Amino acid sequence: MAANPPAEFQCPVCGMVLSNEIEFSEHQDVHLEERAEGQSELPVHQCVLCSARFRTPEELRDHHRTAHNR
Repeated sequence: MAANPPAEFQCPVCGMVLSNEIEFSEHQDVHLEERAEGQSELPVHQCVLCSARFRTPEELRDHHRTAHNR
C-alpha cells in the first residue's frame, strides 16, 4: 500500500506553501499583524517553477532548496 503524500497548505494571501495545519495557522498570524500595522502591499518573490509567492528572497531561496531540490 502506497503512503499518501504529505498534505500541503497554501496561503491565499502570499502563496507560501506550508506542510501542516499548525504552521499554516501560525503563518496566517503574520498577515493579521501586517494588516494591523497598515501594511497592505507585500513584496512578492514568485517561484518560476510552481508560482508560489514569498515575502523575501530568502524565503524563495529556501523554498527552492526544499521543494525543488535546487
